[in-house]
Amino acid sequence: MKPHSLLIAILCLSAFISNAQNFEYTPSQHIDEQIQAENFSFHEIRMITSDLSGIQLKWNLIENTMPVDWSYSLCDLGGCYVGIPNSGIMDPITVEQAQDGFMGFLKLNITASTFYGEGDVVFYVHEVGNTTFGDTVSMHISHPNPASGIVENNLNAIEVYPNPVHSELSFTSVSEFESCEVLGLNGQVYAVIKTMVAEQKIDFSGFSNGVYFLKLTDKKGNIATQKVIKN
Repeated sequence: MKPHSLLIAILCLSAFISNAQNFEYTPSQHIDEQIQAENFSFHEIRMITSDLSGIQLKWNLIENTMPVDWSYSLCDLGGCYVGIPNSGIMDPITVEQAQDGFMGFLKLNITASTFYGEGDVVFYVHEVGNTTFGDTVSMHISHPNPASGIVENNLNAIEVYPNPVHSELSFTSVSEFESCEVLGLNGQVYAVIKTMVAEQKIDFSGFSNGVYFLKLTDKKGNIATQKVIKN
């Protein structure tokens, strides 16, 4: 199965290193899965606070590269949506519910038919009213043509420091990436770097405090994302 793409197999295959988790995940924070059946396939990530405290979760869509020929919808703890909207707020989870195993979730439902391909969806899930208490979660979904082979994609691990950042952010091990964008929580682009060097640096001194994302694209068009907090 093709690893990575948008953080997903970056973390799944240790190809991408992110910040410490704020939540516990089932099956994992980043999933890399194949379409289960042409007429209906679902892919789900469940999450809860590490200390099983009560919380209300909000999510923001950071990236969506699902093939245009696929039909899909998204469900969370509270409702379902046609397609994947830009954001959503889940129902609150009480302490008692959390301790009983109740979890928030993001569930992607797909009808791919015979439209072979692959795509990624990246979300930022955080506590309502507290954008710094959150994690990036991602899904890499593939529907390979049985008549063709699958090419492995091995991306190097990325070290990002310091994070949180006050002025200058540095990151290394980017030899297979050729561009980088700095995105805000709602997807707005704050900076674009089209030529990557071995030890890349980005000046964050002029950015407002908050949550940002590095969106890195490799030479094959695969995408990785990394959460960065500016303070």
